[in-house]
Amino acid sequence: MKLLIVDDMKIIRDGLSEAMSGVQEITYIECADGVNSALKLLDEMNPDVVLLDMHLGDGDGVAVLRAIRAAGQGTRVVVLTRFPEYSSICEEFKVDYFFDKTDDPEKVFMAVTLLARAGRRPQA
Repeated sequence: MKLLIVDDMKIIRDGLSEAMSGVQEITYIECADGVNSALKLLDEMNPDVVLLDMHLGDGDGVAVLRAIRAAGQGTRVVVLTRFPEYSSICEEFKVDYFFDKTDDPEKVFMAVTLLARAGRRPQA
């Protein structure tokens, strides 16, 4: 399973990447620091799961969500952000999980693990 981590904070990307590398089902991890690099990696790697911050240095995660859903590949999405005002738009995009960055990191780890085991969304 391929995981893409999108966060503009290097310490967050590095910590998440290290934590997720212990998940047996995850075979490949890439990190993006903003919208532009995320869009490029979405095309290049076609991730199964995206762990996405919504407030990025070069824009917001909505552009990334649009690209994920437009691709129609069944990519799963876990949002991890400090901005609860994004929750309604994430519901519209059928995000699998929405977490505040102050939530227990174990919850995020478990959500990604469950999605890694579940695989991509079934396509209609």
